[in-house]
Amino acid sequence: SLDAHRCFEAEVHGERRSLAWFYGDRGWPSFESATADARLTVVGSRMAFEDEELAPLEDYPETFRFRSTGMALHPDRLARALATKTFTNSSDCDLVTKLYQETFDAVKRARKQNFQRIAWTEDRMTQYFETLAEMPDLEEFILAYSALGDRCVERFAEQLREKQQLQTLTLINVGLTDAGMGPLLANLPAGLRDCTLDNHQITLEDIREGIQMPRALEMLSIEENCIGDRGAARLPGLLPATLRRLFLASNAIGDTGAAVLLANLPVGLQNLDLRNNHIALEDMRGRVQLPVGLVQVGLGGNRVGDRGAGWLAEGLPVSFARLLLQNNLIGNAGAEAMAGPLSMLPALECVVLTGNTAITEAGQRALTAVLPQGSVDL
Repeated sequence: SLDAHRCFEAEVHGERRSLAWFYGDRGWPSFESATADARLTVVGSRMAFEDEELAPLEDYPETFRFRSTGMALHPDRLARALATKTFTNSSDCDLVTKLYQETFDAVKRARKQNFQRIAWTEDRMTQYFETLAEMPDLEEFILAYSALGDRCVERFAEQLREKQQLQTLTLINVGLTDAGMGPLLANLPAGLRDCTLDNHQITLEDIREGIQMPRALEMLSIEENCIGDRGAARLPGLLPATLRRLFLASNAIGDTGAAVLLANLPVGLQNLDLRNNHIALEDMRGRVQLPVGLVQVGLGGNRVGDRGAGWLAEGLPVSFARLLLQNNLIGNAGAEAMAGPLSMLPALECVVLTGNTAITEAGQRALTAVLPQGSVDL
């Protein structure tokens, strides 16, 4: 029969032994599971795959069938847990504790942590934060597709604040709103370079004054959120002068917000993505001085017509290279209005106008006659 510790006794070579009955009570499986959780061999997984094994998978999320459900435990916590487990040889407890410490000494030098589709309970966060505190070399941190919410995101940010090597933070679909944006930004390391905050409920309308993005930030993505005109007008005040790439696709920005945004972008910005918003560029007043180093603008999937297309082309800086206007409302008049200003851009590489069904051969001729061969995609 089982004793109070869910073990049974047996006589082995004349000695009484306490043996584990349930798998989870055994020491070696507990050690092996903890080691597997600590070693994220494939992103989000405890299994290693060859390239040919991954190729047949129809979609990347299929790999999450094999994911680890845990994360690296701190050695002290695991040692306490192992002390409650049963080993056939009692000396094995010290052995596996030492082996796990060796594993952890390698894990804690990790430069990247990536957690997707993890159910973060209070206990799990507490356990992981003990480990995270031991990771001085962390350069990239990813949390995705987890129901965290503003307060839990803030707790993660507090843990990351002292990570001086952190360059990239990615938060995708973790329940972030404006209420959490202020505390998040206040805790981000000053040296952060890339920040992705996609697929949330962020509007940027209720962020308190004085809050700014990290001063060294070069890339910001806030795609698939709820940013409208007010939020777009608020955004320039949050951006550092170092920003080079700004991605705002799939929001709800219209002409009012776009006008303020375009007039106040960081002077060093090179890439601006405003795909799939509500922008027509019809009511722009005068020429906006776009950043002198701007190289690419993405406005596909908006409402840009002839007037908007002409206005935009006239305001592009001399360094400009790639204009993406697919799936808008541009016709021949717009194509003709763009042709002259675009022909004055020596670095122009491509103008994408696919999906603008009102552009006929006449509009195409107007563009191809003055632009570099092969640069126009209709």
